[in-house]
Amino acid sequence: MVAALGAANKFTVEHLQTEPVQKAMRAARILYTAGFTLTVSPPAGIMLGQLAAEFPQTTGDSKDTSGRIMAFNLSAPFLVDFFWEPMSKLLPYTDYVFANETEAATLGKKLGWGENVHEIAARLARWPKENGARARTVVFTQGQHPTVVCTNGQLVEFAVPPVPVSEIVDTNGAGDSFVGGFLAGLALGRPLQQCVDAGHYAASECIRRSGCSFPATPSFKL
Repeated sequence: MVAALGAANKFTVEHLQTEPVQKAMRAARILYTAGFTLTVSPPAGIMLGQLAAEFPQTTGDSKDTSGRIMAFNLSAPFLVDFFWEPMSKLLPYTDYVFANETEAATLGKKLGWGENVHEIAARLARWPKENGARARTVVFTQGQHPTVVCTNGQLVEFAVPPVPVSEIVDTNGAGDSFVGGFLAGLALGRPLQQCVDAGHYAASECIRRSGCSFPATPSFKL
């Protein structure tokens, strides 16, 4: 994700309704939106969610009737606090939900679930869902602390490979980089462990640099 606020503030659902974008969305197996779209065009997220929940999937595999995958990122605590109404309408369409520990705790407070990330992940995974063909997977990152994942009713922790403090340059974009790595693994059909590993790798490269940039040749292979 590359943020350009001047463009973002002009974003409307009409952009998604154009023929080229509709064609691209219908050809995709994974649809993703960050929570920031809720501040300017809540209907855009709902459109993605409804498309993801369609049966059957229309991306070439006639045997797959589970629909497209819809992924969503809580993105920031203030979105949970001040844009909860549109967020609550989008969540039922989500197959994967990402957040960091602060965003997760804010959600827990909002819904009276407490601040324990494991409990919040488990409860969010059970949130009502439009597409019942697959369970919701919830992924909470916690900086240097283990990443918490709830999938198919099971809570799993994944240790984060340590990055020396002396090598950390800029933590901005680490969360988005994690999601990018994770979704790359998901798009390739990799198991959960490899998806998380890819997310950890992408985030670790991001924080070692100023701005969102990566080495020309990654050392991690999916």
